[in-house]
Amino acid sequence: MAETVVVSKARSMLRGAISKAASAAAAAKLSLVMGVQKDVWFIQDDLKTMQAFLTAAEATNHRDMLLKIEMLKDMIMQLLGVESLKKCLKEIEGKVMQVKHLVEYLRKELKDKRYFIVLDDLWTLDKAYSRKMDC
Repeated sequence: MAETVVVSKARSMLRGAISKAASAAAAAKLSLVMGVQKDVWFIQDDLKTMQAFLTAAEATNHRDMLLKIEMLKDMIMQLLGVESLKKCLKEIEGKVMQVKHLVEYLRKELKDKRYFIVLDDLWTLDKAYSRKMDC
């Protein structure tokens, strides 16, 4: 009978130890899973931030490209005339308009010209006079 009590107590202690070890292992596993989940959340948040930044940068680049295209079209019209701009646009027709197309056309048209004078920021005579005095 004493053996039965000892065996019973040993089984009870062994079950307690196994339960405690399983509980500690489960807690450690849960802790690791939560740590990984927190890392995943952190990475997802960083990726969303990067996505927003890249989207904003792409929009800015697109807006800058459109502005450059409009400036080049205006430059062609002012330097070479409306008919030349129409000719240029007809040559580009069917293609996605890019800055390089307009630059190539402008280069081709200005290639044999002897002089090219640019007056920049000359809006009023007062400014022109003050710049002349600064020189």
